[in-house]
Amino acid sequence: MSITQEVVVNPLSKQKMQAQKDLRARLGSLNNCAIEWVSQQATETIGTGKIAMSFQELSEHSLELLAHGDGLDWIGSYIQGHWSSSNILQFLHQMVQKDQLTLKTVSLWRRSVLQLYKKWVRKSFAEAFDFLKAHHDLSDRFFEVFLDQQFLLYSPALYSHPQATLQQATQWQLQRICEKLVLLPTDHVLDAGSGWGGLGLYAAKYYGAKVTIASSSQQHEKLIQSKAYLMNIHHLVTVIDYKTAFASKETYNKIALLTPMQFIGHSYFNDIMEQLSVALKPEGLMVVQLLTQADHQFGALFEAFMQRYFFDSYTLHSLPQLCQNVSSLRTLKYIHLETMDEHVARTLVDWFQHLKNHRDQLLDTGLTPTFLRLYDSYLALFYAGVCTRKLQSTQILFAHKDYKGNDWLLSHAKSAYFPSPYLATFG
Repeated sequence: MSITQEVVVNPLSKQKMQAQKDLRARLGSLNNCAIEWVSQQATETIGTGKIAMSFQELSEHSLELLAHGDGLDWIGSYIQGHWSSSNILQFLHQMVQKDQLTLKTVSLWRRSVLQLYKKWVRKSFAEAFDFLKAHHDLSDRFFEVFLDQQFLLYSPALYSHPQATLQQATQWQLQRICEKLVLLPTDHVLDAGSGWGGLGLYAAKYYGAKVTIASSSQQHEKLIQSKAYLMNIHHLVTVIDYKTAFASKETYNKIALLTPMQFIGHSYFNDIMEQLSVALKPEGLMVVQLLTQADHQFGALFEAFMQRYFFDSYTLHSLPQLCQNVSSLRTLKYIHLETMDEHVARTLVDWFQHLKNHRDQLLDTGLTPTFLRLYDSYLALFYAGVCTRKLQSTQILFAHKDYKGNDWLLSHAKSAYFPSPYLATFG
């Protein structure tokens, strides 16, 4: 009589093996990369591409999250410290390029319904600006570390050549915006959002214009005023609260809006543009920097990420949608539209590198590793979007319908549009 012993395979082990197989397939799809995968069991190299990076599991839960999770699971598990990469910007870029970072639950009709719902239940202007206040008040040291040190421009810089530093590119961007606005010493400029008043301070210092800068908080206001005194332009600079700026009946020759909607979303775009159009004098010009979606599926992922971790009423629309909305404002007309994607990508790389270089200093200020990973994720997802052309950053020059001035390219030939040095190597 023979006895046959039944071998029982642990179902968890089979699940884990399948998860490893699935994750290996996802990593293997990144055929531009050579990835050193450091798992809980072993280290192996996947792929033979030119982009070398590491991918490390840091917890026993990471394998399951990454093998079967959608885009938000991947990002959320990174923020919580379940995995890391030697180059999170390039890693998410490659994942997005191969459509490995998506939302499983997204559908066209569902997102449309949610955006319509957000439109009707959106937060008030006041709550939106309260969010910006909380964001800007996070830590002056945090923003000073990765933005340009002189003007703290919280908006993409403009790189005139591949070797340009962030400081050089920031000043080039500010100069170019002032030239687009055909800025004169007799002008009154509203800086309706450029971070820490960088555009307004530059306009006052180099063009002698009178400027009003919208501020998100008293701390914000003190920093701007301090910089104005150090630059000896305090007599030209007035700082007012965001809410006051958008509710005021004051009118301006020139207006620039470079950042806020990037964080509070497009639900407020019409209201903001309507109020700014009322504030623009008949001879006036206005520059607006926009972040929009060019791919619906990725737009849904970016929107869901921003809603979860930043502002829960955030919505992201396409450029045609926003342009159609602006066309209803009969006091404005389009003068010039310029895509800034390659310059945004380079700006994000510089910001990310500066944060990486000063990580220990930032931790000493009280910022947590979780928060820094959250901001890494924001920069990396933003970078992945613009590098794959799924997000679009556009700078638009508007004029009042009664504007009769010259085209800025003709009147300011010294900085006429240059071909981007990044078009051949972008991304």
